[in-house]
Amino acid sequence: MAALRVTHPPAGADPLVVFLDSPGWDYLGFPVFTGSITLVLIAWIFHRIPPVTNYPNKQ
Repeated sequence: MAALRVTHPPAGADPLVVFLDSPGWDYLGFPVFTGSITLVLIAWIFHRIPPVTNYPNKQ
């Protein structure tokens, strides 16, 4: 995409849907909120997977 200087299709379609359909702030807020919460939960679970290590490792 960078080499061809094109926009990723979903990224180009999102503003069109918002401007043409006028779905409101719920349409924008719900995906952002659920996506951010999901990413934080996945990161938290991944961080809790053993082995637990102490940083920085001093030997």
